[in-house]
Amino acid sequence: MIPGNPWTLLITLEADPDSLGCVVRVQQLTMDGATSDFWEVRYSHIEEALREMEMAYGIGTQDWLDLG
Repeated sequence: MIPGNPWTLLITLEADPDSLGCVVRVQQLTMDGATSDFWEVRYSHIEEALREMEMAYGIGTQDWLDLG
């Protein structure tokens, strides 16, 4: 989660159990908690997704929380 004003980004990375790929889902939340935008991007390799998230949002590998 990247808190901000006027919105917060909730970013979820979900590995595909049948491949090396993953899906990154980004949910943009308003200050009252409502979803104002949502998008997802598929990557063929998790490493590619992690590099992209670090470049785009400054999220390093140590910033992810494993909920699995």
